[in-house]
Amino acid sequence: MMLKAVILLGGPQKGTRFRPLSLEIPKPLFPVAGLPTVQHHIEALAAVPGLREILLIGFFPANQMAQFTAEMASTYKIRTRYFQEYTALGTAGGIYHFRDQIRAGGADAFFLLNGDVCGDFPLDEMLKFHKSKTAKTALVTLLATEATRQQSCMYGCIVEDKETHEVLHYVEKPSTFVSTLINCGVYICSPEIFQLLHKLHSVKQDHYDDELESNDAIQLEVDVLKPLAGTGQAFVYSSDRWWSQIKTAGSAIYANRHYLQLYRRNKRTDRLATSTTSPTVIGDVFVHPTATVHPTAVLGPNVSIGKNVSVGAGVRIKESIILGNATLQEHSCILYSIVGWNSTVGSWSRVEGTPCDPNPNKPFAKMDNVPLFNLEGKLNPSITILGIYRCVFVLFSFVQCLFGGVQVYYQGRAKEEAVQLSFSSAAKVTDAGTRQRRAGAQRAGRAQCHRAALQGAPLQCQERHCTLTRRPRLQRVRAVRGDGAELDRAAPQGLASQL
Repeated sequence: MMLKAVILLGGPQKGTRFRPLSLEIPKPLFPVAGLPTVQHHIEALAAVPGLREILLIGFFPANQMAQFTAEMASTYKIRTRYFQEYTALGTAGGIYHFRDQIRAGGADAFFLLNGDVCGDFPLDEMLKFHKSKTAKTALVTLLATEATRQQSCMYGCIVEDKETHEVLHYVEKPSTFVSTLINCGVYICSPEIFQLLHKLHSVKQDHYDDELESNDAIQLEVDVLKPLAGTGQAFVYSSDRWWSQIKTAGSAIYANRHYLQLYRRNKRTDRLATSTTSPTVIGDVFVHPTATVHPTAVLGPNVSIGKNVSVGAGVRIKESIILGNATLQEHSCILYSIVGWNSTVGSWSRVEGTPCDPNPNKPFAKMDNVPLFNLEGKLNPSITILGIYRCVFVLFSFVQCLFGGVQVYYQGRAKEEAVQLSFSSAAKVTDAGTRQRRAGAQRAGRAQCHRAALQGAPLQCQERHCTLTRRPRLQRVRAVRGDGAELDRAAPQGLASQL
């Protein structure tokens, strides 16, 4: 049986809840458990016998995906190509637009995966199930799992025939309860589905609407699955394996934990660090071969250390992702956080976020993918993201600066709390007195600053066009970006007294 696979990647206009992580690289390439998110899909597909080609379809510029697709083809010895949509075509419009490439070679069936889901996909079992239904002209088989009654309304809900597993009813994100069986965003499709897509496309062209962004857009969940329900052409394969979505930064930490567990379960322990060698490793930990970790550091559980990361003496990391070229100086502590590319966390710093795991007391509970800010503009409890983009936040007992390459230092003393903001080498401080005081501190070789450096003139970053104003007993933090957008956030209660 000749098989192909299609992975839907979306585009830069999507994944807004994943920001600021998706501002540096395309969301599908964000590393989780040491590998780009979409590579976990490719690795699972490559293990399916008879699969000849993997097609990536999305709206990202082709030059951002070219190197990755070449590496995947070389690593897994399967032809891997990326096709860029001319506009956002929806979850089914893309496969219809590139139908000739999918059908080329006479594929008997093809897998279809959403790029923003993750899990332990039972692809082999799902394929056998789909083969058993082809005699009944099955066009599509859906992978499904159980969710709680309350959370099911946030997904596509499926009503099935318990004996034949035929899809009887399908509703995408219903307003009221329909079923606890939800769509996982993983499908197996027969080539005959393109005939249905052709009819849908023709209808959309006949009823042209200039208010729509694209009349070529076809949504698989609404335009295909809903009409197929009850026709005997759509079936559901239920699984109790781990499954989740990657919508927010908190879900990336959750996925990181489970992918590390899958390495051990699937006997890929070569990707996991061992406690037989320094540093101390607790649980499942991934350390990139180019990373430098001090023997006295303690890592884990569920930690991923990226390329060219430097971890100093006495550093403690737990439930976190450390991205490439980051530096964690001695005795810093990172908990439930993502440290961004080229960031530096200073000595004795503590960076801690809030876990966003599913409720362990509720069976089948899933991640609540809440946005970074709620409707009132307040920050939702979540993991901490450090060193990603051009904003400034002050959080309780440490300073979190979302500049690329920013250095954050925090040092507690018996009678006072000292905080230092030290910008990257490309940034320049315009005030001569401040520059001299900082130069003196650097010559002394100590990661600290004096209160006078913070209470003087504003620090001006000429490269980023951002101004950070710090005054005694600061009550608010004001940041102005280069595009003119102004961020004005109240300092947390008690912060002013610390400064």
